[in-house]
Amino acid sequence: MTPSYLLVRGPYRFTRNPMYVAAIAIWFGWTVFYGSAAVLVGLAAIWTAVEFAVVPFEEHRLEERWGEAYREYRRQVPRWIGSRAV
Repeated sequence: MTPSYLLVRGPYRFTRNPMYVAAIAIWFGWTVFYGSAAVLVGLAAIWTAVEFAVVPFEEHRLEERWGEAYREYRRQVPRWIGSRAV
């Protein structure tokens, strides 16, 4: 079910993409745990797809749906933890 409001509480206060941050953190943990170049390649592939395809597509759709409310949220909350809001 699609929410009827823009969710900006909880983990969404710190990053616009908490689920992707968690998935990438898990892959990073596996890379360290296994010490595997293959897992590192998987991590790089997932991050690349998310950063350059998935997130821009989703952000475009969110801006179309929520307009100025999403643009203000985007100005205040970074895409990734520790980065500047854009």
